[in-house]
Amino acid sequence: MRDFLRPFEQITKYNEGRKATINRVIPSLDFLLTKYEETLSLYPPESPMALALDAGWLKLRKYWCKDVDRATIYIAAIVLDPTLKWEYFELRWEAVWVQSAKDQLQAMWKTYNTSKTPNIPQDEADDTPEWFQWMRRPQASLPADEPEQYLIEPTLRVKDLDILA
Repeated sequence: MRDFLRPFEQITKYNEGRKATINRVIPSLDFLLTKYEETLSLYPPESPMALALDAGWLKLRKYWCKDVDRATIYIAAIVLDPTLKWEYFELRWEAVWVQSAKDQLQAMWKTYNTSKTPNIPQDEADDTPEWFQWMRRPQASLPADEPEQYLIEPTLRVKDLDILA
């Protein structure tokens, strides 16, 4: 029992304090659900321990699913962590869940995207020097928007990156 509860203590301490960030929520819950599943496999299905573990797993799963309305925020927090990005989901989640998460995040980005280049009124465009227009033209090798550009950069391999720093 002590060995089973140790990760709960560690996760609790990891997620408290001033340095705790929202990008830790889903990985913490995923890890604890995995611990439940691993431990549950050690006991016969009808044993008292298996029944207790199953009840705990269901309760934790309820909390995992509770914030569906805010799921996109948690997903964005992980993707915007340069040590995790989509790699976190692609290594641990089923492909259909990953695609759903990508669709949610893309929809959110479209809602909040204000970084598009403003349109120059036609009468001003005629007075703009040709070289300036050429300089502002997006390069073919760069993605059209910031998320795409960020995501093609490699995932950082840093131990315990302080995301707030």
